[in-house]
Amino acid sequence: MPRRQREAREALELSMEDVGLLVGKTRQAISLYEAGEREPDPSTLMKLVGELKQPISFFTSDRPGSFGQRGPTFFRSFKSKTRRTNKRCEVLSDWFAQTASFFSKLVNFPQTSLPVINPPENGSGYTDEEIEEAATACRRFWGLGDGRFPMWSHYWKAVGLWLREQSLAWTP
Repeated sequence: MPRRQREAREALELSMEDVGLLVGKTRQAISLYEAGEREPDPSTLMKLVGELKQPISFFTSDRPGSFGQRGPTFFRSFKSKTRRTNKRCEVLSDWFAQTASFFSKLVNFPQTSLPVINPPENGSGYTDEEIEEAATACRRFWGLGDGRFPMWSHYWKAVGLWLREQSLAWTP
């Protein structure tokens, strides 16, 4: 439950203090729950279920399998966004990979054909120049030239990529 509780909290861009206020516990108590050092009593668990907007099974079952470690995430339009928003994107990306992994056991997906994009040198994120270089590398790898390509979603589906779009406008 600890990891899943943290994921649910981060998906809503809430702090431990925010969750504590919502369920009538201290930030320290929420921290202990997320660290696995304490378990919430049944009443608090049900409050967490309601406030974190997940079914009880989300917290009480094993974390689903995934495709492995997540690669780099591009936050092109989030440079000014908070760390919470970036963390939310990472959690949602992980959940999407878990969903895709589940469906991969039921559906034969086409093979993907992707260029190699190296991680950023500074370790903290991609610069605008590095993002443009990666976009150019993709267009060249797929033989699309150097110009703008307006139908990315159709092309990506054709080469076996799943697309996930998520609006990040959120008011907890």
